[in-house]
Amino acid sequence: MSEFDFDPWSLEPYGGLWILLMSVVLLVIAVALSRMRSMGLEKDMAIASIRGGIQIMAMGFLIYAVFGLEDLLLWTVVIAFIAGMVVVGTYTSAKRAKCLPNPVKATFWGLALATLITLGTMMSLRVLPMRPEFVIPIAGMVVGNSMNATSLSLNRLLAETRGFKSRIEARMLLGADAETSLRPHVRSAVRSSLIPTLDSLKTLGIVFIPGGMTGMLMGGVDPIWAAQYQLVIFFMILCSGTIATVVSTTLATKQLTKDGVTLVDLPEEEEE
Repeated sequence: MSEFDFDPWSLEPYGGLWILLMSVVLLVIAVALSRMRSMGLEKDMAIASIRGGIQIMAMGFLIYAVFGLEDLLLWTVVIAFIAGMVVVGTYTSAKRAKCLPNPVKATFWGLALATLITLGTMMSLRVLPMRPEFVIPIAGMVVGNSMNATSLSLNRLLAETRGFKSRIEARMLLGADAETSLRPHVRSAVRSSLIPTLDSLKTLGIVFIPGGMTGMLMGGVDPIWAAQYQLVIFFMILCSGTIATVVSTTLATKQLTKDGVTLVDLPEEEEE
């Protein structure tokens, strides 16, 4: 269905190297705008682009090699691959909650359970094919979006805990346990972290055409099937994000109190 025959190493128009080189124009525009407005993001943009480029190309080569393995070894590598995603996501989100005694515990269980439940359910119901070319990229979407939601929820929870410390401790002194005292702020944190996903879902197909569907259409997949599968992916992202944020914030609240009646001292948030 696609009229293009893509060559990843071609410098001809629409070739792999060509599109990479030409897309740098957009990076230059972003860097120039940052410099003009004195935002100080130029270095971060450059480093993130180089780092992200190296990582995604390395992943491409690795997946290319994985697809050539025998079944048992193939699925061992796939599982290790997904586990690696969860570990990296865990430590990335934990940086947003480094003032907690054990932020890794909160973020790991949130991401691990979200990934296991979401992927496991869809694979057991035969919605997600047991094929690496489906499982790996969709797992990446699930883990990546869950990581972002977890980071946002923990960041918001800690900010509210600092801002409403006296109110939270007053609830505890009146007899409320830590979970009850922090519940309004946990609810606010989870809700705010899911706003980007919910807004994208509300405008799906009207304002927002996701990368997954775009890639399928560019690959020549039937548009109706691509739309159906993109909706499935969004339901997976919403489910995994909800699980990850609920679990992570719940575990975080257990680390926010010393003796059930006072909050731990949280240092002011450092500007990165």
